[in-house]
Amino acid sequence: MDISGMRCGGCVRSVTRLLEQQPHVRQAVVNLPTETALVYVIIPKEQQHSKDHDAFLEQIGQRLTQVLLEHNFACKVRDRHGSTASAARVVKAKQQERVKRLEDALKRLAVAGMLASACFLGHLAHLWPGAPRLLHLLGSPRVHGTMSALALIGPGRKLVLDGFQALCRGAPNMNTLVGLGATASFGISCIAAALPGLGWRTFFEEPAMLLGVVLVGRALEERAQLQASSDLAALQGLLPSRARLILAGSDWQEVPAEAVSPGDLLAVLPGDRVPVDGCVISGCTTIDESALTGEAMPVGKSAGEQVTAGTVNCDGSIVVRSERAGDATVMADILRLVDAAQSRTAPMQRLADSVAGRFTYAMMGLSAATFLFWSAVGTRIFPQVLKGVAPTAVLVGTSSGARRGLLIRGGDVLEAASHTDTVIFDKTGTLTRGKPAIRSITPATPELSAEDILAYAACVERQTSHPVAHAIVSASDAQGLSSHTLDAGSLYQEPGQGVSGTCNGVPVAVGVEAWVQRQMNSLGASTSSRPAGEASRRRGSSNGADSSQAATSQARYAATHTCTQKRGLHVLLLSGDREAPAQAVAAAVGIPSDAVHAGVKPAGKAQLVQQLQKQGRCVAMVGDGINDAGALAEATVGIAMGGGVDAAAEVAGIVLLGDRVSQVLDAVQLSQATFAKIKQNLGWAFGYNIIGIPLAAGALLPSAGIALTPTVSGALMGLSSIFVMGNSLLLQLEGPSHMPAADSPPDKQRSHKQAKSPVCETLMRMIVKLQFINGHWVSPASGNALAVVSPIDDAVVGEIPAGNAADVEAAVQAAAVAYKGPWGQTSGKDRAVVLKAIADLLKKKKTELAKLETLDMGKPIQEAEWDLDDAAGCFEYYADLAERLDKKQWSPVDVGTEDFKTEIRQEPLGVVALITPWNYPLLMAVWKVAPALAAGNTIVLKPSEMASLTCLELGALAREAGLPAGVLNVITGLGPDAGAPLSEHPAVAKVAFTGSSVTGRRVAMAAAKNLRPATMELGGKSALVIFEDADVAKAVEWAMFGCFWGAGQVCSATSRVLVQSSIAEAFHEQLKQRAEEIKICDPNEPECRLGPVVNQAQYDKILKFIEDAKTEGADLLTGGGRPEHLPQGRFIKPTAFTRVKREHRLWREEVFGPVLAVASFETEEEAVALANESEFGLAAAVISEDEERCRRVAKAMEAGIVWIGCSQPAFCQAPWGGMKNSGHGRELGEYGMASFLNVKQVTTYQSKARWDWYPESKL
Repeated sequence: MDISGMRCGGCVRSVTRLLEQQPHVRQAVVNLPTETALVYVIIPKEQQHSKDHDAFLEQIGQRLTQVLLEHNFACKVRDRHGSTASAARVVKAKQQERVKRLEDALKRLAVAGMLASACFLGHLAHLWPGAPRLLHLLGSPRVHGTMSALALIGPGRKLVLDGFQALCRGAPNMNTLVGLGATASFGISCIAAALPGLGWRTFFEEPAMLLGVVLVGRALEERAQLQASSDLAALQGLLPSRARLILAGSDWQEVPAEAVSPGDLLAVLPGDRVPVDGCVISGCTTIDESALTGEAMPVGKSAGEQVTAGTVNCDGSIVVRSERAGDATVMADILRLVDAAQSRTAPMQRLADSVAGRFTYAMMGLSAATFLFWSAVGTRIFPQVLKGVAPTAVLVGTSSGARRGLLIRGGDVLEAASHTDTVIFDKTGTLTRGKPAIRSITPATPELSAEDILAYAACVERQTSHPVAHAIVSASDAQGLSSHTLDAGSLYQEPGQGVSGTCNGVPVAVGVEAWVQRQMNSLGASTSSRPAGEASRRRGSSNGADSSQAATSQARYAATHTCTQKRGLHVLLLSGDREAPAQAVAAAVGIPSDAVHAGVKPAGKAQLVQQLQKQGRCVAMVGDGINDAGALAEATVGIAMGGGVDAAAEVAGIVLLGDRVSQVLDAVQLSQATFAKIKQNLGWAFGYNIIGIPLAAGALLPSAGIALTPTVSGALMGLSSIFVMGNSLLLQLEGPSHMPAADSPPDKQRSHKQAKSPVCETLMRMIVKLQFINGHWVSPASGNALAVVSPIDDAVVGEIPAGNAADVEAAVQAAAVAYKGPWGQTSGKDRAVVLKAIADLLKKKKTELAKLETLDMGKPIQEAEWDLDDAAGCFEYYADLAERLDKKQWSPVDVGTEDFKTEIRQEPLGVVALITPWNYPLLMAVWKVAPALAAGNTIVLKPSEMASLTCLELGALAREAGLPAGVLNVITGLGPDAGAPLSEHPAVAKVAFTGSSVTGRRVAMAAAKNLRPATMELGGKSALVIFEDADVAKAVEWAMFGCFWGAGQVCSATSRVLVQSSIAEAFHEQLKQRAEEIKICDPNEPECRLGPVVNQAQYDKILKFIEDAKTEGADLLTGGGRPEHLPQGRFIKPTAFTRVKREHRLWREEVFGPVLAVASFETEEEAVALANESEFGLAAAVISEDEERCRRVAKAMEAGIVWIGCSQPAFCQAPWGGMKNSGHGRELGEYGMASFLNVKQVTTYQSKARWDWYPESKL
């Protein structure tokens, strides 16, 4: 049963009592956080086998519902036979209800907070005689009385009425205590004010302040319950809602997954999640079963083999016969397991609920006795110190945990963790990285070295998306091995078996051993050795002779057992994998072999936790995947790795944001320290109340004349609170446990350190939401990720998905469906509404996005904010063009005859692929996205893997603005893995690319295979010509801005400066002085004018250019290395060389960094010749006071953009693009939108006369 209206342990006890008093109810387990009741019903024998079985249960459900409704507890019995989809609707409805309750609580809190604050300000008048008159007015009894009355009839009305109604029903709750306290204080104060002769004091401010404090707690409670309700919602998202039902022949149609019946045939394409449990009847593929088993290695599947709902199809199309669907699937069993674990209550909770039910009566009785004895009120505030003993310590404990990278859900989690004596570690993704890596290569013959084998294997594996392929390619790239060329048309891939091809004429096969043997035999080659190693069963390499490549999941932490032994914890390893690899990992981390449980399914994991709990153990489960979710929910405390899936993190009580196993010990240590403080606080509070309450009640008044007045009582209460808070704050001095260096993962034992900023950690957890496809965050098909390393301080600040061809396929399909839907038919006016909404969101979130971009690629914060302004302006500009496009449709063309009427329509292309760079991550994406959307296209955006975070956010912003699902899709990943398959996808109507000229050629050739247009905005080596009549100071300013803006990482940067000889010396002097004054610092500081370059490779490349310039004979004017005050990060001083010659590499090649090459010239003709002597032609600039000369030089420049008297201005209203090796086509302005439109001619023959080209015969 779903029940609402419960507020405290007293309510839980009342609901439990009401349910268990009804006939046929054996037991009721009521859970306050989940707002559910699990009711066990005894069915009479005569009903058990009759047709009335369900009717009998329905009748009991109606009776229980009626009983609870009569006591103001709204409830609903869940459908026992409901489908998984209906269960998801229940979860969603509960979330929506909690959102409404939270909004209501916040509104009431806002009003109560204002009234309480006004009362508090009134108290200041008593302490400050010289206070302004307004404060004295606020402190008057009349004003206090008015505010108290407003608090009672306004924000506190619902609370007070509920309390008195509960009292009338004989089931008082915490609202009853609050209501009695508030109304009693108000009533006594009214009597005191009306009859001043009694000498009583007024306490009008108490109701307002009391209600304010209570409503703060109520709002926090509603928010916590809302967060808790997302657990099952996260799990439900793993089951697909649609399935591809095969009709007659090979056609299929999408249907709701819950409509699939046993025996139905379903098509499952690459990238799809399998919608049912069933059997493959045709096709072969590899299936990622990590959602169930936690193992990273996909499993080959072919005809006759079983597949499970929720698993991911990696690389082949298969047909599956449904055997179990909906609630009968294994994944549905896991959902029920988590739901059942959350519905159960701990023994301590049941004890607390029982005590809470009687606590209300005890407090009411004690207060009534004191009143009757002394006929006075004033003692009710003393017990409030008990409220702070635990919450303050818990608040400090959870905050301290956050600083250590521990996300702790609440005080109950801290309490459970403090008693932990047993820790269960999942293997894959927890003790291992869950990603294959090359461990060793054993050549079978001496003719081939390990490096040769690896290079040949990488040649064919670059074209595939298998996890072992990624391991092979990564190992080859890490060793810097020369890349072989795959012979055209030689690649052959068989899903689940392997891949083969010819590299520079040499046959290569990588795959399952038997398959490799067959491939090589067919090519006339031989294999003579056997693959060894766990992953070699999936892929071994053969090159004339076979080789052994062992790709195993790397053991993460060698210190696990040592660290946990420090606290005397019993450690176990739990895995769905086989015994051998599980024992190997256990040996690597020091876990005894008898503590290893291998081959355990998800339900078995939860059962093991239950068995240990029955033995009296307090169990902590550490895991990272959906297959661990049941055990995480069942455990005394669930601990999720920060790198795991969102579902595991939602179920767990603690999330290790640092993704380090050592943090398990930190969590236990912190929780034990926190509860030690709570015990100390409780000791003080109970002692204080044991003494204070009798004194306040007047126990010593007759004999010693000692009594505590309200004023003294308040002072003592304040001192007690200070003690409790101070003692709790000492938790901040508790340091994390000392961990050995081996605790760090091998791949993170570099100089990279974890980001210190909690804000950054939070942002990363928000951004790492996988690929944005079809309006949702979806997992990359490979399951792999790329590290996000901030260039500011080399900190690893997060991860982005490593997408591949399967992700591209899913994104293109989503975009194609969206284009065929309403978006492709929308008017420009309707599209403009969405574009303007996106612009408004960019303005609203400007600060947040600018900080994210600075963190991601090092751009100074003011530059990033400037880019955000430009991005918003670009959307607004193209919104206007979209509206104007409507008026241009069916525009007439004069064809010189009245017999024909010709009109022009401009229509969208369809699905467009946008590949964008890292130097302006969001802005240059917007330069393409805005006109493409304005034209009516749907988009697959692939940003650079070096700076993707704000582009992922753009997808979320577009969804928030109302853009339909599938219109904008964002995928991330390496160029060969994601960019290449996107460029050559046959369903893409156009490719728009910005990047290097080398990559641009590959993209253009890929698009040309399908005869698709491609817009190329490529590299540059732009020249700035400065004539002798120019203002030298202004020229220096523009020369620096043209090359040092954006740390020189700008394709249009005027990095070649030509200065007329007569002013060259003066120019050099001022350039050196001004460049050395540029502020180089943390780009988050507003005064920063030069930030770091994007990554280590770029940093090394720029320094190599600098060293080569010195070697070739150029003169270093300034800069040339790292700033002395910045030992960390990828900072380079603004650098300038003089006397650079035309043959120098620095003059010819694009540096893409803050390095300026300066040369001199004598005549205008020489300057133009030197400027045009380049393979690039993106931009150029000229500075002179002679306007005619400027226009003459601008005309002679071979560039798509020429600036006069400046450098680098860019406006969305003006076209942007180059010539020669800088690309072709134009972005921005009306040209930018025109490139995303098809021009269609529609001609109508309107003459009344017959055409009569073929005259009829007169016969």
